[in-house]
Amino acid sequence: SRAPLGGWCASGTMGARPVRPHLVAVLCPLLLVLLAIPEVAPSGASETTSHGAPSPSTHHQTAPKPSTTSNRRHSTQTNVLHPVTPTNVRFTVEAELKFSQRLASVLRNPCEVYARNFNHESAFDLQHAAVVALRLKCSNAPSSIPGQTRRNLPTENPCADLTNAVNVVLTHREAVELLTQLLHEKCQFLAVGVSLAAGGANARAKSRDAAAFLVKDSVTKTARDEGTLRDHYGVPTDRDEIAKRPRVGEDGVFLLSSGGKKMPISDDTVSIDGTDSCRGSDSGACAAGDYRYHAQHAGGSENFKKETSVPSDEHSARPSWGFLGVDTTDVAFDPIPNGNEHPDLVEEIRRVERVVLSDLFRSTEGSRWVRQKNWLSRKTHCDWEGVFCASKESIAGVLALRLGDNKLNGVLPQTLARLHRLRYLDVSHNHLRGEIHGAFGSLKGLREFNVRSNFLRGEIPEELGALAFLEKLDVSGNLLAGEIPLSLGTRLKNLRLFNCSGNGLSGSLPVQLASVRSLEVFSCSRNKFSDGLVSAAAAAATTENSKLIIFDVSENALTGSVPLLPEQAQALAIWDISSNSLSGQFPDNFTTNANLKVFSVANNGNLTGALPASLFPYDSQLRLVDVSSCGLTGFLPDTLMALRHVRSLNVSFNKFGGPIPNKGAVDVRKMNRLSTFDASHNSLNGTLPASLLALKTLVVLDVGGNRLSGPIPGEQLMNLAKATKLNFRGNTFSGPLPPELCLLKELRWLDLANNQFAGKPPRGLLWNENLEHLDVSGNFLDWSGL
Repeated sequence: SRAPLGGWCASGTMGARPVRPHLVAVLCPLLLVLLAIPEVAPSGASETTSHGAPSPSTHHQTAPKPSTTSNRRHSTQTNVLHPVTPTNVRFTVEAELKFSQRLASVLRNPCEVYARNFNHESAFDLQHAAVVALRLKCSNAPSSIPGQTRRNLPTENPCADLTNAVNVVLTHREAVELLTQLLHEKCQFLAVGVSLAAGGANARAKSRDAAAFLVKDSVTKTARDEGTLRDHYGVPTDRDEIAKRPRVGEDGVFLLSSGGKKMPISDDTVSIDGTDSCRGSDSGACAAGDYRYHAQHAGGSENFKKETSVPSDEHSARPSWGFLGVDTTDVAFDPIPNGNEHPDLVEEIRRVERVVLSDLFRSTEGSRWVRQKNWLSRKTHCDWEGVFCASKESIAGVLALRLGDNKLNGVLPQTLARLHRLRYLDVSHNHLRGEIHGAFGSLKGLREFNVRSNFLRGEIPEELGALAFLEKLDVSGNLLAGEIPLSLGTRLKNLRLFNCSGNGLSGSLPVQLASVRSLEVFSCSRNKFSDGLVSAAAAAATTENSKLIIFDVSENALTGSVPLLPEQAQALAIWDISSNSLSGQFPDNFTTNANLKVFSVANNGNLTGALPASLFPYDSQLRLVDVSSCGLTGFLPDTLMALRHVRSLNVSFNKFGGPIPNKGAVDVRKMNRLSTFDASHNSLNGTLPASLLALKTLVVLDVGGNRLSGPIPGEQLMNLAKATKLNFRGNTFSGPLPPELCLLKELRWLDLANNQFAGKPPRGLLWNENLEHLDVSGNFLDWSGL
C-alpha cells in the first residue's frame, strides 16, 4: 500500500530489518514518482475515440467514489466534466503556436512549475498544454497488458489519460492542477535521471546535489523572471491585480499619407507586419489583414504615421474605421419604451439583457477576463465594463459590446442574438471556439460584427446577409472554411469594411461585394481562393463613385491575368495581388491611381514581358513597389527611378537587363525617402550609380547576383550612415575595397563575395565588431602582411 511505502522511505526500515542507505537514496525518488500516478481510464482508449461519455480527467479519478446521492448532486451542480466531441475542442498546432512565452517555457523546462504563475493563462491554453505533455508521455509509454498490476498499483496508461484530457472541458483550476501534476512528474523524472547520471548510489552526495541544483536553478530563474514581469510589465499575480489593469486603448495604430506636410522619414513609412501587431487596437486599423492602415477624411487631408501614433494635427478627425461610441442614430433605432407608461415591458427587457450578458460571462470564463469591472454586480448592466447603452445610468437597452483582447475563452453563446438593439459587437483577439451561429443574422440593427483573431471554425453563415445595416464585417484570423455566401454581396449594401483574411476559405472571391459602392476595405488575403480576381477588379472598376481604399487578395491560389486597377476608385491606396498564380503580361494601358500608395504583384512567377513605364508617373504617390519574383524581362523603366515618395523598391528575382537608370530625365537624388532598394538576382549591367549611394536615407541596398562592374565609389559611401545591409555579391566589381566601408557604424551585413576586387583589404573592416556577417571570398585580395 502507499502508506507503508512512504513510511519505509521516511524511516529507512522494512519491518524490523534496516535497509541499506544507498538503496533508499536511489529507490525513494522513483517510488515517490510512482505514488503520484493517478488511476486512469481503460487502456483501450485513444485520443480520437470520443463517442459516448468519456472517463473523467485524471486528477478527478484519484478522489474516492461518492455515493449515488452525492453523485447525482455533483452532476447537477458542476458543468465542467460534460463530454465534448473533437469538433468542439480541438487542440491544434495553430493554437499551440499562440501559447504565451511563459507557458511555452514551462513545457520545455518542467521544473519551472514550482515558481511559474498560471493565473493569467486561459483554461483552454492550460488544458492544451496538458494535452501536449500527455501526447509526449503517451508516445514514449511502453506497451503494457490491460489489467496488469505492479506492486498493487494500477497500470499506468498515459494514452487513456490523453483521451480523458481531450474529451472534457476543464475549468481554470482543474487545468492548473492537471498541468502542475504532469510537470511535477516530469521534473521528478528528470531529477532522477540527473541523479543517476551523477553517480547514483556510488556517489550519493554528488547525486543529491546534482538533482537539487536542477530544481533549485529552475525555480530561482523562474521566480526572478516572474518578479520582473510583475514589476515592469504588469503581469498580475491574483484576480485583484487583473481588475486593476488599464483598459486597452481603441485609438488607431496607423495613419496613411502626409497630406503635403513634410515629416521625418522614420515616421513616414509603409508598415507591413503580422496580424498580432494589431492586437488590442481597433479592427479598422488592421482592416486589410497585414496592412496597419487608417484613412482620415477631414477636409480631404490624411496622415501617415507609425504604430501607436495619433494624428499630428489636433484638429484632424478620428480614424474613419474607429469606434466612436454610440450616437443618436443608434439610440433612435429601437428606443426603449417609456418606463412610466410600460414598466413591465422595460423590466422584461432589463431582465433578458442581464440574463444574456450573465450567460456570456459564465460561458467564456468571465472570472478570467482582463477587464470585468462591475460584471454580475448589482449595478445596472449598462455600467458593466465593455457594455454600452444610451448612458451608464440607463437600466436597459444594450447598444454595443466591446470585449476585444479580453481573454474570453469558450464558445460565443447564440443567446447574444436576444440583444435586439445591439449595434456593435467586438469580441476580437480572444480564445473563442466553435462556429459563428446563424442566429446573429437576427440582429437587424447590427452595424459592426468583429470576431477577428479567434479559433472559430465552420463556414460563414449566409444568415449574416440579413444584416442590412452592417458596415463592418471582420472574421479574419480564424479557422473558417468553405465559400463565402452570395447573400453577403447581394444584400449588404451599406458595408464599408470586409475582412476575411487569414482563414481557409476557398472557391471564388466575393465578386458582388467588390461592387458595393460604400465599400472601403476589401481584404481576402491568406486563404485558398482560386477564381474571381479579374471579375472582382472589374466589378470595382465599374462601380460609380467607388470609395474603395484597400484591395488585398494576396497569398491565395488565384489564376488568370493581371487585372487593371479600378479607375472609378480614386481613393484607392493599397493594391496587393501578390503571392498568387497569375500569368501573362501587364496590359499596355495599365495605369495607377493618383492616390495609390502600395503596389505589389510579387511572387507571381508566371508573368512575362516588361514592366510598363505607365505604372510610375512622375507625380506618383507610391510608397511601396514590389514586383519581385515575377519573371519579368526588359529594362527597368526610367520613371521607376524617379519616384519621389517611394520608401521601398523591390524588383529582385526577375530577368531585367540593362543599366540601373540614372541619366537623362532621371534624377535618383530626388528619391530622398528611399530606405530599401533591392534589385538582386537580375541581369543588370553597367556601373553602380553614384547618385544611388548618395541617398542618406538608404538602409538596405541589395544588388547581388547581377552583372554590374567597375569600382564602388568610396566618397558616396560616406552618405550611407543609416545603412545596415549592403550586398554586392556575385557581380564583376573591381578595384580596391573602399576604406570608407569601415566608417559605417550601423552596418551589420556586408557581402562582397565573388567579384574582382583586388589589393589589400582595409584592416579596420576585418576588425569591425558591429558586423554580424562579412563575406569577401572569391576575389583577388592580397592577404599578405595581415
